Amino acid sequence: MSGKLRQRVRELIEEKEWKELEDLLLNTEDEWIMEILERLTRSSEGPKMAGGLITSLSCDTRESTSLRLKVYEYILEKIRTDEDNNKRGAGEMVGVLMMHVDVFPNNVLIKLVNRFVEHVQNGSSLQGRWVDLLAKLITSISQKEEITVSGKEMSGEDYRYQVLKSFCDLPWSAETTISLLPVFRDIDLPKEELQDVVYKVEHVLKSVDFQSVPPIIYHLILLVKGKLPGRVLQAVIDFFNKQEQRLSSRSENGNCASDSIDIDSEVIEESKHSELTEAQGTVILHVTHQAQYNPALVKDYLKFVKTSTWLTERLITPFNLALSLSLASIEKYQDQIIESLKSCLLKSFRQQERSRQSQWLRETWGENCNITAAFRTTIDNCIMGWDQVSQGLVQLGFSLLESGGGPKGETYASQRAVELASVILPLILKKQPHIARTVISQLSNFILLYQFLFTEILGKLAKVSPLVMLEHLNLIRELLEYLVFLPLPVSTHLLHALLPLLKMSMTLKDALMITLRKMLFSKQVESRQVAVRGFLQFLRHFRVMGTLPNSQASMSFSSSLSTVSINADVHSVFNNSTNEALCLELLGVLRRCFSQQHEVKSTFYAGLYDVSRANPKLTVSILELLLQHIKVFLDVRADIFNPVILKKVISIQGENAVLIEPMGDLLGSLGAIKTYYEENRERITTEDDDDEENAVSVLNEVCSIFDHLTEKLAGCGLDDLGLDTNGEFSNSSAVGQKNLFSAKIMVSVFDCLIEHTFTHGAETSEEKMQTLISLFKSQRKIVTLVKERSGKPAKKGESSKGKGRPATKPSVTFKSNLSLRATAKMLEASLDNVDSAGPNYLTQAMEPECDAIAEVQDWVLQLCKDQALDHGGLADSMVGLAFVLSNQVKANHTLTRGIARELHHKLGDLEQDVEVEEAGKYKIVTEETASAVLSTLLAHLDDSLNLTEMALNKTKACLASGAEYDADKIERQISMKFVLVMHAVHEVIQSALPLGTNTDHTLKLVTKLYNVLSLYVKYYLDLYRVKTYPQISDKFEKVVHMSGQLVTAPVYPTITYIEGAQRQMGKNKEGTLKARAIKEYKLIPALIFSIEQYEKHLITLSRKSKVNLMQAMKLSTSRDFRIVPAAIMEALKNDDEDPNDETEVEINGNNADENENNADRSSDNERHSGSDDEDNTQMETENLPTTKKDSKGAKKKRSSSGSEEERDENDSNSQNVGKKPQAKKKKLLISKKIMGKA
Repeated sequence: MSGKLRQRVRELIEEKEWKELEDLLLNTEDEWIMEILERLTRSSEGPKMAGGLITSLSCDTRESTSLRLKVYEYILEKIRTDEDNNKRGAGEMVGVLMMHVDVFPNNVLIKLVNRFVEHVQNGSSLQGRWVDLLAKLITSISQKEEITVSGKEMSGEDYRYQVLKSFCDLPWSAETTISLLPVFRDIDLPKEELQDVVYKVEHVLKSVDFQSVPPIIYHLILLVKGKLPGRVLQAVIDFFNKQEQRLSSRSENGNCASDSIDIDSEVIEESKHSELTEAQGTVILHVTHQAQYNPALVKDYLKFVKTSTWLTERLITPFNLALSLSLASIEKYQDQIIESLKSCLLKSFRQQERSRQSQWLRETWGENCNITAAFRTTIDNCIMGWDQVSQGLVQLGFSLLESGGGPKGETYASQRAVELASVILPLILKKQPHIARTVISQLSNFILLYQFLFTEILGKLAKVSPLVMLEHLNLIRELLEYLVFLPLPVSTHLLHALLPLLKMSMTLKDALMITLRKMLFSKQVESRQVAVRGFLQFLRHFRVMGTLPNSQASMSFSSSLSTVSINADVHSVFNNSTNEALCLELLGVLRRCFSQQHEVKSTFYAGLYDVSRANPKLTVSILELLLQHIKVFLDVRADIFNPVILKKVISIQGENAVLIEPMGDLLGSLGAIKTYYEENRERITTEDDDDEENAVSVLNEVCSIFDHLTEKLAGCGLDDLGLDTNGEFSNSSAVGQKNLFSAKIMVSVFDCLIEHTFTHGAETSEEKMQTLISLFKSQRKIVTLVKERSGKPAKKGESSKGKGRPATKPSVTFKSNLSLRATAKMLEASLDNVDSAGPNYLTQAMEPECDAIAEVQDWVLQLCKDQALDHGGLADSMVGLAFVLSNQVKANHTLTRGIARELHHKLGDLEQDVEVEEAGKYKIVTEETASAVLSTLLAHLDDSLNLTEMALNKTKACLASGAEYDADKIERQISMKFVLVMHAVHEVIQSALPLGTNTDHTLKLVTKLYNVLSLYVKYYLDLYRVKTYPQISDKFEKVVHMSGQLVTAPVYPTITYIEGAQRQMGKNKEGTLKARAIKEYKLIPALIFSIEQYEKHLITLSRKSKVNLMQAMKLSTSRDFRIVPAAIMEALKNDDEDPNDETEVEINGNNADENENNADRSSDNERHSGSDDEDNTQMETENLPTTKKDSKGAKKKRSSSGSEEERDENDSNSQNVGKKPQAKKKKLLISKKIMGKA
C-alpha cells in the first residue's frame, strides 16, 4: 500500500493538484507520510517532492498547519543529521524550506525559532546549511506589524531584539559564534542590536583559543559592514593589546623566577606567542582585504587613530602598528595613516620631554610606553611574511627622518624621531633583506639633496648588514659618482658611513680611490678637501704593522694603482701587505697637498694627528714629511728675531693678499704628533736599527725647531715680529690684508708654542712657566694692536645708508689653535686648588628623581628668600631656575603664589587708593627686579597651562576612545594645577602692570587660562554625552567658583586700567599710540571672546547637569559701555557746589569689540538686561575712589588674596544671583540724576 500511496503522491505533485494532495495527506496516518517523505527525499527529485508536499499543506486549518510543521521539522532534522553525506541536496532542500517560511502563521515561526535557541542552549553543533534557515525565520517575523508571544503583544522588530538578546545571554563556543555571525549578517540588524552582538563577541574572544580568533573576527567584520566598522576594529585592537600585555607580563614573571620554571612551561609560552602572532597576521590580512572593498572600514580606523594620537600606549602596540602599516599599503590612505602615526609618535616624544621636566605630569599620567620595544616586536613578527607591513615600516622610518630637520637646533621630539628611525631601518633591513634596494635607493636620493641625517642611517645600515648592502654594489658606486657635487660635511660623513663596506669590498675601494684622485685636481676647493679627507680615512683604518721608510712614502704620485688593484670578492679580508701597499701610495698622493690651497692644507694637517693615533706605525713617516715641509718657511739663523718667514707664508697677487701656508695648523699638527710619539715611543718603535736611528734623528730635529721658536718669540716685540704698528689691518686693501694675515699667523704660532710649552713641563718648572707667560704677553700685544687698528668708528654720515647711527667696522676674530686636550689640562690645573660649590651643577644632566637636584632646589629657594638682588637678569635667572626645579623635582605650590604676592606688593595695586600688604617672604623680588621676575612668572604660568592642556587633551582622548583611566586621580591633579595658576593670575591682574611686553603677555595668559578652562568644561560636556549617569565633581565646581571670584571679577577693571594707562601714554608719546592701539585691538577682544566662550560652555553644562555653575561668575557690561568714575565724581562735586548748574557726564563707549563681533554684543546685552544692569551700575559706583576711604580718610588695605570687603562683596553677589537687589535706591538715583543731566 505504501508504494501505491507514494506513487499517487508523486502523480499529484506532478499534476500540481494541491487540494487533492492535501486531502490525501490529511486522511493518511503520520507514520505513512513520514515514510513516504523519507523515500522521496532520498531520490534525485527529493527537493521537488518536498516542495510539493509543503505547498499542498495550505495552513488553512489547524490539522493542515500541524502536519505542515511536522513535515517541515522532519525535513529540517534530516538535513541537520545527513548533510555531510549529501551537501548538494541539503543546500537545495534548505532553499525549498526558505521558500515556504512566509506561509506559516506567527506561532509556528516562533516555535521554529525556539528550536534553534534550544540547540544553542544545549551546546549542539550549528554547523551546516540548515542554520541559514534561522535568518529567514527571524526576518519573516520581524516584518510582522504585530505578533503575540506568551500572551504579550509586540511588534516583529521587538521580537527580533528579544530573540537576539536570548542568543546573546547564552554561552557561545567558538563554533557557535562562527555559525551565528553569518546568520545575523543575513538578518540586517540595526546599529543598536549590532552593538550587543559586538559586545557578546568581545566576551567570547576572551575564552577561545587563538586559532579560532581569525574566523570570528572575519565574520564580525562582514556582519557590521559599513555600520560599525570602527567599533569592531577597536574591539579587535583592544583584544590583541591585552593578550600581548598578558603574555609579556608572564614572560617577565617567568624571567624573574626562571630557576623554578621547567622546560615544558617555556615551550608552552613560546607556543602561545607563536599562535598569537599567527592569529594577528591572519586578522591583519582579513582586515586589509576587506578595507579594499569597504572604504568605511578605513575611514573609521583613521578616526580611531586620530582620536588616539594622545594615547600612545593604545596606538603604538605591535599589533596596531602592523595593522596600520598594512592598511597603509592601500595607496589611497597611505599618506593619511603614515602622517597620523608620525603625529602620534611626535606627541608621545613631546609628552616624554615634558614628563622629564614636570613631576606633576609624571604623577598625573605616569610613565609612557616603550615605543622602541613595540617597533622591534613588530619587525620581528614581519618574518611571518608580512611584506606589506615591512613596506609601511620603511615609509614610516623615512617620514620620521624627514621630521628630524637637521643636526643643529633640533627639538627633543625631532631627535627622538630620528633615533627611532635609526633603529627601524637597520633592523628591518636585517630581517627583510629583499627590501634593501628600496631602502638604499631612497637613502641615496635624500643624501643627494644634502640631507645630513641620512648619511648616518646609511652608516648604521653598513655596520648592521654589510653583506646585504654589497649585494647592491651598483647603487653604492652610483652614489660615489655624485660625491663631487655634495657639500664638504655631507661628503665627509658619507665616506665615514661607507667605511665598513670599503673594508670588505676591493672593487668598491678601487672605485672610491679613482673618484678621490679625480677630486684632488678638481677646480672646487671643497672637492679637494673631500679627497684629502677620504685619503686620510684610508690611512686611519687600514693599519700597518711595520714601518714604512720615508723613501717609499715619498714615491712619485704618478705611480699606478696596480698594487691595490687586487682581484677579490666581497668577502675578501685585507691583509697586512695589502694595507702596507695602500698606505705607501696614499702618503705619496697626500705629499702633493703641499702645493694646494691653504684650505686643503688645513684639512690635511687637521687629519694627520688622528692618522698617527689610529696607525702608529706611520708616525715617524708623517713627522719626517711635515719636518721637510716646515723648514721651507723657517729661518733658524741666530740673528733673526722672527724665525717665521712671513714673505713665503703670504703673497700679494694683484689687489689681494693670499695666504699660502696655514702656519698655525702646520705647527700645531707637528707638535701634536711629536707629543704623541714621545708618549708612546716604546710601543711604536720597531726592532729595525735603521728605522730607530731615523726616528731619533727626526724627533731631535723637530724638538730643536720648537725650542728655537720658543726662545726667539718669547718676549719678542711687535717690531721684532715684522708687524707694522702704524699700518692698516683690514680687508679693504692688499696691504691691510697682508698685515691682517701676518697678525693671525703669528697669533696661531704663539698658540702652538704655548700649548707645547705647557704640555712639556710648565706645570713643574718655574722657568718654563715664565716662558709661557712671556709667550702669552707677546701674543696679547698682537691681538691688541689688531683690534685697535681695525675697530675705529667711522665718521658720522659715512654709513652705508648715508644717515643714522655712526657705522662701526667689524671687529677681527682670531681662530684659536689650542687643542681641546691642552685646554682641558689648563683648566684642570687652574681648578685643582679651587673649592667649588656643589650646587653649581647643571640640573639637566641629572635624573629627575636625583637627590642632588632636590638639594639644589632647597638651596635656590633659600637664596630667593634671603637675597635681595638689584640685577634684573640675575634675579630673572634665579627665579626661573627655582621654577624649573619646582616643576622637575617636587612641586612647590607656595613658590608661584608667593612670587605673585611679592610682585603685587612691589608693583602696587591698579587702584591707587588701595594699599597692598607686604608679604616679605621672597626678598629677591625688589622694585628693580620686579619687571624681569614678572616676565619669568608669566612664562612659568604659561608653561603650567600648557601642561594642563596636555593632560586634558589626553583625558578627553581616553574618554572618546573608551580607554581606561583613573578619572578621580587625574581630575584631582588638574584641579590642583588650575587653583595654583588662578591664585597667581589673581595677584598679577590686580597689580599696576607696566605697559609693554608684560602687559601683552598678561592679556595672552588670561586668554589662555579661559581657553584651557573651556577645554575642562568641554571634557564634562563629552562626559555627559558618553556616560549614562555622570556627575559633576566637587573639585570641578571649586575650580569654576574660583575662576569667577579670582579671575573674572577683577579682569574687567584690569582691562579698564590698561586702556586708561594707554591713553595717558598716548598723550605723552603720540607716535607709539597707533602701534600699541593696534595690538590692544587684537588682545583685548580675544580675551573677552574667550571669557564669553567659557561662560557659554558653562551655561550649556549647567543646563545638562541641572547644577548652577554661574553663581560666582561676574556678568559685566564693560565691553559695551563704561561709566568713567573720575567724570562722575567730578560731576558729583560740582553738583554739591552748585545744584543749579548742569554738569555733563562723560559716558564712553567701548568700541574695541564692536567691530569684532556684533552678535556677541547683542547676546551680551540681552543677558545683562533688567536687574543686572542695576547691579553693574551699582558695582561701578561702589568702586569709586571715595568709597574706598573710611570716615577718617585712610586708604583701604588689600591683602595678598584680595581685601575682605571684596571677598564679602563677591560672596554676596554669588548668593544673590537672580534675586532683586535691595538697598540700592539711593546710589541708583545718584547715577540716574547724573545721567539725566548729561
